[in-house]
This record gives sequence, structure tokens and C-alpha cells, in this order.
Amino acid sequence: LQRPAILDSALSPLDEIEAVYESARLNNPGVRQQEFKALATKYAINSARALYFPTLTISAGFTSFYSSNSKERIGYTIVDGFPDILYGDRIPMFTQFESNFSKSLVFGLNVPIFNRLATRQNFQVSKVNYNTALLNLESEQRELYKSIQQAHLDADAADAKYIATQEQLRSLDENYRYAMARNDAGMLDHYAFMEVLNNKTKAEIELLQALYDRMLKRKILDIYQGKPIHF
Repeated sequence: LQRPAILDSALSPLDEIEAVYESARLNNPGVRQQEFKALATKYAINSARALYFPTLTISAGFTSFYSSNSKERIGYTIVDGFPDILYGDRIPMFTQFESNFSKSLVFGLNVPIFNRLATRQNFQVSKVNYNTALLNLESEQRELYKSIQQAHLDADAADAKYIATQEQLRSLDENYRYAMARNDAGMLDHYAFMEVLNNKTKAEIELLQALYDRMLKRKILDIYQGKPIHF
């Protein structure tokens, strides 16, 4: 374990809860997820509403074909009283492509007059989904604010405890110096002096605990705000 460097200086004031919340709201993954869900359902409403409007489609096509059995017609003859076509050489592939080439342009208009109310139902469902997403977002934001409020109260209480233990240690330090002088003069017995010393040592331990607890509570607020954790 590495002991963090502690700047034991005057206490800096805590940020206001609203400022901490606004910063945390932009970094909290749960809130961001619900915000994007609400945004997605909002666009889904526009998509469902668009189905009420007619749609126009345009398509273009180019076709051709080739047959390995295609041959040139060079004439015909009469066989048993019926005409019989005479074929020559096979027609080249690119010649067939050029001869069989065709183009097409198709326009289509779809007017949604009646489709068993499916469009209206989808539109209503999309609005319900959007309202649900907004409620989930509000719930997530409330939970985040509640957590930050508790963390802020804990940090404020840790600051107050740290200040109180500092004052207590100052008083016990003064009491210890007075007891030391009396002990050196032979006016204080050993057990009474050890009690004063033990109280001072206990206050020093409590001050160190309060200092680290104060650091921990403030780092929790930093985590909510997305600040990097370093000592």
C-alpha cells in the first residue's frame, strides 16, 4: 500500500449539490442511457407519423440477355408443304447484348387509405413508448440526485468532524504541555500523566481517521462528476 500525499491545509468549500448533480448528470452512464432511449423513442414517433403520408417510388432498370442457342436466320425452305427456317452461325454474345438491350422507368404511388388501423396503432404505441422513456429518465435522474445528496451530506459531515477533531487535538496538546510541566516539577503522578498522554494519542488517531474519511467522502463526489481519481 502506498500512502497518499495529503495536503493538510485549510478546507476548501464543497461545491453546491446542484452543481455536482449537473456535472454528474452529464457523466452518469445510467442517465445517459435513458436520455438516448428517450431520444430514440422520440424519433420513432416521427417515423410512425410518416406512415400516414403517401409514398412515391421511382425505379429504373436496364436489361439484356444472351443465349448460346441464338443463331442468325438466313432464310427458309418448304418441307412437306410447311416452311422450315434455315439458321446460320451463332450470334456473338456482345451483338446479342446490344440487340436485346432495353430500358424501363417505373413510377409508383402508395396512398395509405385503410390498412386495418395499423398505422394509427403504431403511432399511438410510439407515443406511449416515448412517455415511458421520459418517466424512466426522470426516475434515473431522481435516484442520481438522491445519491449525490447523501454523498454531499456525508462529505459535509466529514468536514465538520475533521474540524472538530482538530480543535479537540489543539486543546489536548495544550493540556499535555501543561501536564508535562507539572510532571517535570513533581506535581503530577505518573498515572495521571499517562492518562493525559493517552487522550492526546487517541485524539491524534481520531484526527488521522477523520482526515482520511474526509478524503474518501470528497473522492466519492469526484467519482459522480467523472473526475479522475488521483492523490
